[in-house]
Amino acid sequence: MKLLILSDLFGNRNTNWVDSYIDFFKHNFQVQYYECCELAGIDIEKTDKDEIHQQFIGGGIEKAVKKYCIKKKRKLKLLGLVLVV
Repeated sequence: MKLLILSDLFGNRNTNWVDSYIDFFKHNFQVQYYECCELAGIDIEKTDKDEIHQQFIGGGIEKAVKKYCIKKKRKLKLLGLVLVV
């Protein structure tokens, strides 16, 4: 069974949480990781957190989903979560 993990707003800047999730789930799933900012065409180096968020809700989410669907050539249901600590 496959498990898709998508990055948070900061992409590959801090991958500690990603590595932890992959290590945890890799025994039961075929894990795939995608960098959301890359899929959405967002340059995280030149923008702050609020600007990145605005780019996501201003069309970036739709663009990322389209790119993923084109890449995989299939329909999917997608649930996005934000964890705030």
